Amino acid sequence: MNYTWVIYYSISNFELNAYKQTTMNHFRKFLTNKYFRFSLLTMVIMPFSYLAQNTITNAGFESGTDYIPNDWSLDIGSARTSDYASSGSYSMSVWNWYWYAEGMAVNGHVDQSNMYNFLKYAGTPFVHVPESVEGMYLYDTTATYSDNDSAVVEVFLKRYNTPTGSLDTVAYGLKHLPATSMNQGFVPFEVPIESMMPGVSPDSIVIVLKSALSGFCSDLNESGNCLYFYVDDLSANLTAGINTPLNGKSISYGPNPVIDDLSLSLLAHKKAHVRLLNPQGKLVLSNKVDSFSKLKMRHLSTGVYTLIIEADGSSYAYQILKK
Repeated sequence: MNYTWVIYYSISNFELNAYKQTTMNHFRKFLTNKYFRFSLLTMVIMPFSYLAQNTITNAGFESGTDYIPNDWSLDIGSARTSDYASSGSYSMSVWNWYWYAEGMAVNGHVDQSNMYNFLKYAGTPFVHVPESVEGMYLYDTTATYSDNDSAVVEVFLKRYNTPTGSLDTVAYGLKHLPATSMNQGFVPFEVPIESMMPGVSPDSIVIVLKSALSGFCSDLNESGNCLYFYVDDLSANLTAGINTPLNGKSISYGPNPVIDDLSLSLLAHKKAHVRLLNPQGKLVLSNKVDSFSKLKMRHLSTGVYTLIIEADGSSYAYQILKK
């Protein structure tokens, strides 16, 4: 036996173990450093936080209990359902009830008494303006007086304005969806988003699903329920940047700020439907207007209002300061 080799091996092995022990001690000391732990925690949490604030919460309606989906609020005439689904096991169903009452669902947590004040109370965190909001849908217009009604998807990107204590609508989108064949399965839809405050990021997104514009169930429909609108697989398209509204090209309005009457001129349209939302998001005016009209705003309180104009299949949204 070569004793020299045995002694050398023993010493080398001892040094290796000592080196390993020293390294581990340094590593343990590094791990206990509070700055390292904060950095590591930030590295782990930030990607998930960023992802969570740029995706629509429970967009496939898979999370929930029975007919109630998590992170969505239901009015009468809406429920999570397993009857139809584009993917997974569930979708959102919204329908007319009592023959003419429109069903509605919004994302976020809203008490039913505040469902129509959704701009103030609804929404989930979202920090970028998407190019569009997309999804899959079915829409059944049978058993109604009219088979050409439209389901509605409306999207608001909002931000709390700390100095004024009000909500700013950073961007907006609206889409009317026609009937589909219930036999052909879900079809895609896209809601283009237009920026109202370029360069400003939102802090939340509000998505409103409505069963109809003005539809009525047929008298032959004994249940009083019709116009079933199924939605699934919502997503936000962030890839192509931000759209800007067509201010001045299709529609002219003023003065802004306004004290008494707001004048509207539809430069490229003959007729339009106009809605005005107050700073809390509540509808205070809904009118059909001609190529030139005036909206009476003198009686309204001071604040920033959202003017929504729908004309020839397009929608435009503007912020109006009422003094």
